[in-house]
Parts: sequence; structure tokens; C-alpha cells
Amino acid sequence: QGLGTGLVAIFGFFIEPLAKEFDASVASINMAPVFLLVVPGLIGPLIGKFADKMSIKNIMLCGLLIAMGSLYGIALADNIQLATLGFLGFALGLSMYGPITANAILIKIYESEVGRALAIAAMGVSIATTLMPPVVAWLMSNYEWRKTLMIISVAITFVLTFVIIKGLPNTTGTADEAAETEKDDAPSPYLKDRAFWQIGLAVALAFNAALIIGISYPPHFSNMGFGLKEAALLVSAAGFAGFIGKAAIASVADRLRSKVKYLAAFLLLLEVIGVALMMFITDYYMMLIVVAALGIGGGAFIPMHPYLNSAYFSGDIIGRINGAQMPLFLPFGLVGPPLAGYAFDTTGSYLPAFAGVGVALFLATLLLLFLPNVEETTLEPCPA
Repeated sequence: QGLGTGLVAIFGFFIEPLAKEFDASVASINMAPVFLLVVPGLIGPLIGKFADKMSIKNIMLCGLLIAMGSLYGIALADNIQLATLGFLGFALGLSMYGPITANAILIKIYESEVGRALAIAAMGVSIATTLMPPVVAWLMSNYEWRKTLMIISVAITFVLTFVIIKGLPNTTGTADEAAETEKDDAPSPYLKDRAFWQIGLAVALAFNAALIIGISYPPHFSNMGFGLKEAALLVSAAGFAGFIGKAAIASVADRLRSKVKYLAAFLLLLEVIGVALMMFITDYYMMLIVVAALGIGGGAFIPMHPYLNSAYFSGDIIGRINGAQMPLFLPFGLVGPPLAGYAFDTTGSYLPAFAGVGVALFLATLLLLFLPNVEETTLEPCPA
């Protein structure tokens, strides 16, 4: 997940070079991350259904090859249209080896310790957010952006091909689960469940806010007068704080299963406070504290989406639940990043975008607080 979803942390470093290379506005470049929400929103239900019936390992391997091949293709693009097509392919591949499939395989394997498993896996994003920015800053200091993308895509292909082939089990649903899934296809009973919509909308708001923050970090820090290495350190600090947040979630999540809505709401409230402070802080060292608060809240919230679903829905349809909620990401994903770029183009600052992010996070907090309570359940021991 670090070399998938975690790559969002380095997008901001390419905004200025891409804008200069293709003579494009920041708003138009910021349209690219929209694909990271729109594509899963369109094909997420299909991927989720496949994850409950087919080999998740094969789906993820195919997605990796599509994503990294597309990333390499962006490095070869000679116009903005081809670069956009390449990013569309990257978003498609990432949808296949990203959270939808990865979380499904974890929930199916680690039934009694699902909260810990999801949090530990999500630590990969924090590790990448901590380590990748300095690496990318070094690469871009020594090579131009095209060579940097080529190196990244080839390296990730080799690493993750080995990880997926050697590290993942061949996990699919059982025959009984597949039959049950087929039976549920027509009525889609979970669509009538209030928790399905509240969790989906809350997570859509929170993840879109996190995407805007992630892609705005480097240019915002640069706009404040910080250098490339200073900005990279701030982004890395947020990633390291996210790692700490996920470690805390891994240690307490399963014990707080019945109170998971309050835990998730607390993490979002921490982000609201961090965003509010970021709009007024100008000192570098104080900014380190602010991004740490945002990192802890945002990083720890990443595994909350599948964990919330696992608390409210049966594990044998969890792939479909995760996938079916992805279309809810569409409206927010379509307007969020472009508006952030537009705010920068018109005002020269990301502060208006951060204000909108704060409002979105607060609304997501309210949606979670008004979820129905989780009934206490006794889970079977984790399979060997």
C-alpha cells in the first residue's frame, strides 16, 4: 500500500515541472489526482465483486503492471493529453492493487484481529510518505522529472512483483460465499442500510480532504518560502506521524470495536484542528507540530474505512461493500482538487482550499457520530 496509495504523497513535487513542461495551469494539473477518486468510483463495485469471487493476488498483480506501465508512459509523453491518459491508466491499475483488494484480503484472513491487520498494512502508506519525499527530492535535484518517473516506476515494478507473488496467499471466497454473493446481487440489501451510506459519505469526504492536503503540501510550503528539502522534511514528518497513528490504532482498534465510530470521529476531529492551525502558522518548527497532528489523524484514519465496514457488515461480502461505496467518492473527487488548484491560481494561496477541507472533515465527523451503535460480537479465533 505504501508503493500504491502512498505515492500520492509525492505528486505535489511534480506539479510545477509538469505545469512548466506542458504550459498548463496548476488547476489543470491538479485535475490528475481526481482520477484517483473517479476511477475507483466507477469501477470499484466491479473490482469489489471480483475480490469476493476471484484470486485477489492475480487482480493485484495485473493492477500493478497496468499502473507502473502507465507511470512510465507519462515520462514519455510529449503533450498534456498523453500525460493525462497515462495518469488515467495509473489510477486504473492502482484501483486493482490498492485498498479495495488489499483490505478485502486482510479482512478475509484476519477475522478476529482485523483492526490490527488493517492498521499494520496501512503503515506502508506512512512509511512511503516518510521515505519517498526525500528520495524524490534527491532524484529531482539530480535528474529531470521524466527520468525520476522512469526510475520510480521500474523500481516499484520489481519490488511489488516479488512482494505480490511471494507474499500473498491465493485468497478467494468459498463456494458457499460465492453462492451467497450471487444471491445477494439482485436486491443489494446493504443499499438499504443507513450505516452503508453514512460510512461511505464520511469516508468520501475524509479521503478527498486528505487528497487535497497531500497534493497541496509541497506547493503550499514552497509558497511559504520553504526550500525543496525543507518541504520534503515536512511531508516526511506527516508520514512518520501517520505511522505513529496507525501503530496506536493497531494496538487499540480491536478492543474498541464496539466504539469504532467514536474512534474514527476523534481522528477526523484531530485533523480539523490541524487544518485550522495550518491556516495561521507560519513558523517552520510550529508547522512541524501541525503536520504531525494532521499526520496522526489522517494516517490513523486510513484503516478506519474497511474497519468500520467490517464492524457493520459480514466479511463474506466485504469486497462488494468496499467497492460499492466507491461511487460516493465521485462528486467530491470531481470538485475538490480542481477547486484547490483554482484557489491557488486566483488567490496565490491554498488557504481557501484548506478552509473547505476543514468544513468537509467536520461534516464527516458528524456523519460518523450519528452512526448506529455496533453490537458486540464474539469472533472466531484468527486462522493459522
